[in-house]
Amino acid sequence: MSKWRNDVVDVGKASALLNAGSPHRIAGGIVDLVTALANSDRGAVFRCDADGRLSLLASQGLDQAALEAVGAIWDRSQAVLRAGTPLYSTSGGESFMIAPCVERSTLVGLLYVRTATPAFRLPEDQLATFTRILAGVLCPAARTLVARVEEAINPPEPAVAAEISRSRLVMLLDQQEWNIARVSRILGVTRRTVYKRLACYEIERRWVRRSTA
Repeated sequence: MSKWRNDVVDVGKASALLNAGSPHRIAGGIVDLVTALANSDRGAVFRCDADGRLSLLASQGLDQAALEAVGAIWDRSQAVLRAGTPLYSTSGGESFMIAPCVERSTLVGLLYVRTATPAFRLPEDQLATFTRILAGVLCPAARTLVARVEEAINPPEPAVAAEISRSRLVMLLDQQEWNIARVSRILGVTRRTVYKRLACYEIERRWVRRSTA
């Protein structure tokens, strides 16, 4: 039996099948954030069904070769991933991270990102947050048909969206040395709005030494 569902053999076809519902938006936001943290241009979220077959939910920069590489890693490392252990490794000259998304001891998906160096490690608390969110999105048993219809009409994702937005804001602040004026210009909002978001997300203001370069 193929590890890939027949309707997602290639990236182009998989992308066409992605719906506009909240699971795709959430997974896409996490892929964007994790690839930025890893200084990477390639990442993806995969579903894993009960038969062990993978299907693509969201991706950035993925091609057929990368899909096949993930499939090969899945073939030889299922036991480790099903146990909930993230993999950091190098194959074919490329370093990568694959993190399992586990819901009630069941593997429901994978978070994949190509990493800049073999030494890269995503902080455990960040990785746990991302995979926990994805597990809730990917687990079909967690949502009834009625809930799915209601979600399509009124996506119940403010808490998840806020958590992702908070992480993005902190990352941007760190990149800009906590210069509120620069951050406000990048976001296209006023400094007052940035301060309001700091208060809303309960982000403690940091003071850093400005770069002289």
